[in-house]
Amino acid sequence: MGIEAAIESALADAGIDASVDAQLDEVVALEIGADGVASVASWTALVERLRALQPATAVAPAPRGERPAADETAEDDATPPAGDGLPPGRDADAQALARTLARWSRGGQIARVLAAWPEAVVREWLRAVAAAADAGGAGTTGALPEEAMRAIAATLLGGAAPAPAGSRAEAERLLLVIAALAAALGDRLPDGATQAAVRALVAPSASVAAAEPPAAAASERATEPAEPRIEPPALARRGAEIVPALPLLVLAQLARIGYADAMEAAAWAAGLPSGGALLGAALAGKALPAPGRGWQRRPAELAAIALVAGDRIGPGWAESVAGAAGELAPPLASALLAAYAEGRSANDEVVVTATGDGVLVGEAEGLLPVAWVAARDELDAALDALGRPPVRRADAFQPLAAALGPRRALPRADAVALERHLGAAVGTGLGLLALDLWGGHATSLVALERLGDLEAQVELSTDGLAVGIPRGRRWLDLRRGGTLEVGTW
Repeated sequence: MGIEAAIESALADAGIDASVDAQLDEVVALEIGADGVASVASWTALVERLRALQPATAVAPAPRGERPAADETAEDDATPPAGDGLPPGRDADAQALARTLARWSRGGQIARVLAAWPEAVVREWLRAVAAAADAGGAGTTGALPEEAMRAIAATLLGGAAPAPAGSRAEAERLLLVIAALAAALGDRLPDGATQAAVRALVAPSASVAAAEPPAAAASERATEPAEPRIEPPALARRGAEIVPALPLLVLAQLARIGYADAMEAAAWAAGLPSGGALLGAALAGKALPAPGRGWQRRPAELAAIALVAGDRIGPGWAESVAGAAGELAPPLASALLAAYAEGRSANDEVVVTATGDGVLVGEAEGLLPVAWVAARDELDAALDALGRPPVRRADAFQPLAAALGPRRALPRADAVALERHLGAAVGTGLGLLALDLWGGHATSLVALERLGDLEAQVELSTDGLAVGIPRGRRWLDLRRGGTLEVGTW
């Protein structure tokens, strides 16, 4: 690429007119290899720094690949015109998909993530990426100069021989490169033309439809996420209700580590009706007390589940989630593992606890579960994802497993692996809450004990959830911990 070409492509991607004077106030290292190609990490860092320039010297990229005039400094309206791009709910799903892939790529986790998935799940995510590019939702897609795209692909793939068309290796490589491009594009998916160019690089002999396995029917080409496609209804305003606060607090913590985005992305790729709303409902159920007789819940608990889902659930929603558990559990487990791997060293010890319902892996501080698995091979895969850290076997997680195991995300539905994983996710949210509010000696069990009966006044509107916590000791704890800084979730 060369240093001049690298800088020019970075300026173009950041939306800065090369004829306008722009000055960076700090040194940014741009690493150029012996082949004249800039490293992905250094080029991406330069693009992000350029995007951070003040509007007087930098112009943000416009939606749908269009560039505003050089004197436009106001941010573009992100709402597409009627009939253009994805519907609002689908556009948000596409943005979550882009953020999730970009996060895994930037954190160096994407190759491990894809290797752990069944091939069918990899292809479902490719279909979702292709669908977003075909629709061209506002702010969800972008294009890179061909030189930059080739440089990124070459850095990731090296001198590897082209993968056979329709093979798993081809699908993994394609999604690997797309994730890196999403990171380079500032959490936007590459547009259709860029995806087609990537396909040609990954498997030159393959057609644009190479994401499909050879036996796939022509009617199942990679243009739509898995069916059924049911658009979520618009959020409806409902009056204030008193509900358990814990599901909302847990979900807010998980959103901070990118897990909420992964829920949206996984739900869309799996074709789950109403998108991530149903997964939000399942997570809320896992944070609530165990239902009576395995399925009975108090009205306030049912209201909390509905509010977390944005009131977009109906009869049979738990069965819908359970039916897609095989497509949902692998990416959700990857999201939790990747979040831990990003914030820790592979030399940090993890605790492994055998319970009556599988094996829990996690950090002793805060009793933060990383994974909840059933068998030895799943344990090995989780440890691989964490970089093979030192392991200490202890009973530390048994009380947490006993507390969360009877709680049901999906009453009356058969989805054991997904139930276990959602238990780990709730445990993570509880542990993060405990560490934020009470420091290093507090654990997920402490958060469950102290906040389990806390109630909140919640009102659903088109702007989201407005949450009010009663004033008192726990309100002070939440305020000091920064949990109440955002008034609308």
